[in-house]
Amino acid sequence: WVYLEQVREALATGGFFGSLVPTTNQIQALIWHMKRYRFMDIEVIELLERHYKPVPGRLRPEDRLTAHTGYLIFGRNTSLPVIDIEQAQQADEEADQLRRGIQDEAPPRERGKPLPLP
Repeated sequence: WVYLEQVREALATGGFFGSLVPTTNQIQALIWHMKRYRFMDIEVIELLERHYKPVPGRLRPEDRLTAHTGYLIFGRNTSLPVIDIEQAQQADEEADQLRRGIQDEAPPRERGKPLPLP
């Protein structure tokens, strides 16, 4: 996300961007900045690694599985104007307040009972 401004300038409108990051907090930061720079069609893919035992005639996976190795994040460049960082932060805060307000206003329900239909 540090070089996303330069990426946006280098890409043609509709051009593809891809990044590999190792942690979910880095995904969140990258997506936040991609939205600020008006990237579209943002997609996140987790990479899983699974080694196989190299035995001819009995090919099977190793007994141990690596949980994950990283995440791929893709998006496409647009020609839309960049969102001011203060506006983006304010929009995020308003969305969080709205989500919290909805959760606070939700009536309590008994465990196992379905939610009432509107």
